Amino acid sequence: MNDYLMKFRRAKQEDTLEKMVEGAIDAVKDHENFDSGSRFRIELEIESAYDKRLKEMALGNVELPEPSSTCASEKSQEKYDPEKMLKEQLSKL
Repeated sequence: MNDYLMKFRRAKQEDTLEKMVEGAIDAVKDHENFDSGSRFRIELEIESAYDKRLKEMALGNVELPEPSSTCASEKSQEKYDPEKMLKEQLSKL
């Protein structure tokens, strides 16, 4: 179990999916040697780390922009201002 934990911690530090998978495979090989509590904790750690890394890869490590404080309906009302549009049209005449 110590070998697995060392590999897993190294993988988390280096943030490499290959090492995480390597650690997961080793953990599966030694699965019978763990008690049920350790097995459950290890499975959760593997799944959460793997899911996190897959999401990062899917997003291309791009941070999503923070949501705007102005909702979409407010933005659309700013764009469509009939009075302003009428004044612009009248000024063109």
